[in-house]
Amino acid sequence: MLTPETERQILAQNSLFPFDFTKQPLSVQLTLRLPVFSGFTRQRQVAQAQAVNRDAVHSRRAEELRVQTAVTQSYDDLVTYYRSLQIQERNLEVAAEQLELARERYTFGAAAFLELLDAEDSMEQAERDHLAAVYDFHQAMWALEAAVGLRLRPLEAGGDEDEASS
Repeated sequence: MLTPETERQILAQNSLFPFDFTKQPLSVQLTLRLPVFSGFTRQRQVAQAQAVNRDAVHSRRAEELRVQTAVTQSYDDLVTYYRSLQIQERNLEVAAEQLELARERYTFGAAAFLELLDAEDSMEQAERDHLAAVYDFHQAMWALEAAVGLRLRPLEAGGDEDEASS
């Protein structure tokens, strides 16, 4: 039952209703997620992350092996071309000696002109072979420097400073 006293209190509280209406009352919201079952997405994401990690480790190892193989191959080529250059230098010396002997023999009349021409041809061939060996050696040195990523040859006096910085 509604007493007259209670009725007066209710009317007193509502006397300003249309003019004192709060459009946005204070509210508090709390959201809590509990992944009871998420369709195994977390396990799949963890497995994918582990697979990506393993791929990165294997890719790094493959690159290390590729670089190591390139450096080893370039070094072996350099050693081979250096030995070839030494042989060609010796061949050049021998050809020069043979040419000198053929000239002396021809001068004294002990050898025919064809023998002198053969010695000159041998000398020219030895010079071409020597130049090819020098070129191959330098090419192998450049390949090794490219594989290592550093300049391995000393700068020559009066050489290009710009070449050293690049």
